Amino acid sequence: MRLFIFHYHLQTGGVTRVIRSHVAAARDGTEAAEIILLTGRTPPDGDLGADRVVVNPDWDYLDPGVAAAACRPLFARIHEGLLRHVGPDDILHVHNPNLGKNPVFTAALSALAGDGMRVVLHLHDFAEDRPGNMSFIRRLVDALGEDLDRVMYPAAPRVLFGVLNTADRRRLIDADIAAARIHWLPNPVAFPDDLPRDASACRAAICSRFALDPGLPIFLYPVRVIRRKNIGEFILFACLFGDRAHWLVTRPPENPRERPGYEEWRRFAETVGANVLFDVGMHADFPALMRAADRVVTTSRREGFGMVFLEPWLFGKPVVGRNLPHVTQDFLDTGLILNHLYDSLPVDEYATDFASLSASEQRRWIRQCLEDPAAGRRSKGIAAAAATLFAEVAESEIEHNRRQIEQKYSIRAYGQKLRRVYRALSEVR
Repeated sequence: MRLFIFHYHLQTGGVTRVIRSHVAAARDGTEAAEIILLTGRTPPDGDLGADRVVVNPDWDYLDPGVAAAACRPLFARIHEGLLRHVGPDDILHVHNPNLGKNPVFTAALSALAGDGMRVVLHLHDFAEDRPGNMSFIRRLVDALGEDLDRVMYPAAPRVLFGVLNTADRRRLIDADIAAARIHWLPNPVAFPDDLPRDASACRAAICSRFALDPGLPIFLYPVRVIRRKNIGEFILFACLFGDRAHWLVTRPPENPRERPGYEEWRRFAETVGANVLFDVGMHADFPALMRAADRVVTTSRREGFGMVFLEPWLFGKPVVGRNLPHVTQDFLDTGLILNHLYDSLPVDEYATDFASLSASEQRRWIRQCLEDPAAGRRSKGIAAAAATLFAEVAESEIEHNRRQIEQKYSIRAYGQKLRRVYRALSEVR
């Protein structure tokens, strides 16, 4: 059995780290004779651990403005391209197949699954949660004359589903997918081999590199700044508590459609004098940044898996910020301690949560808070969130979480889960 692992791109970031861990786990836990990566763009990092990488631009993200007339020939090329590589005894493991990034690929994959290809559909996110993506899928599936349900969730016998959390598993069961076809495949968390051991040296180097006051703690948001990461909330804290910490963000978005919103937030932060630095990951090594940080912050309003809730503990850093219960409940159930997360940031003036506001409304409210920063800091929602962000975290809690993550979310544990899935798929005749 050869194992093919697909994602539309393998650019620098979270998805590529997951793919690299997937390859390592498959080598550790399965009997794959060869592991091949399939992708739509040439990866900047050529060494992802696979035996080889196959690049086909037809498999990349598709422009939402694509004409309906172009769909049928593209379908044929994608169908033929996959058949050229994946044989009847192979397994194709596809990450985020039906998110709406390339609906023609999704339709071609569904057709191949119906013809007997062995496929694992690994769902990280759902197009149903993104109206624009869902509209794109409907338009192109209609253009192809295909059935939407069959394309999104093929019922072919050689198709199994992977999910990142039990909430998503329940979601598929509620959609009438048999429980036996759904496997819990939480992303593995790899302990970095090149982890700098001397955190104080890393901190001194980062403070020097970015001219930071070494007397203030570093609050790091290790993220590509896209809309769902809710960067406005992070900037709000940087505005009101810039005298208590440095607030750093690692990377800009890859997606050009996300770039205008990101640049607008950057200009806003500069205009209001927020103590926040953007793009630090472009100028400093990621492990060094993680070791230098005092806290890792997340203000994201939606995650598929939630690697940010796990990975920092391996660097010896606590995670603070916005809670996402549908994601964190699995982590709590496996024994993690997550006491430094707030469930919401209420904004009384709008009678809603800050994360629910539009970007313009968020900026308006931040400016309002800055008219009287002391009053802003005392407001009920901000005061409660700040108390969570700045609360002391015991070293015993950090060590406990590190041990739990190494044991339950390791590469080896993931490899064992993959072995069970691939064996089940290989036994279907």
